[in-house]
Amino acid sequence: MADKDKAGNANTYAIKPHYRKKFMPQKAKEIIEAELKDKLESEKYHVDKAAKQAKEITDAIKKKLKGLNAFDPVGGGGVGGD
Repeated sequence: MADKDKAGNANTYAIKPHYRKKFMPQKAKEIIEAELKDKLESEKYHVDKAAKQAKEITDAIKKKLKGLNAFDPVGGGGVGGD
């Protein structure tokens, strides 16, 4: 039997996010491209440095994406979420 809230209604579950809560991938793509260009534009490949450099780049991208408000369809790009 389904759980019921105080009003006696059965719980409901959203199967897709509200329009304003949808992830906006274009913002994430722009951050990733900018970070890669910034870090790799003047670099030459060195096998002994590649793993460390890849880790540093992915950490920097991850940090920026976590601070990104990619759920903001207006394009504010502020820090934090809704």
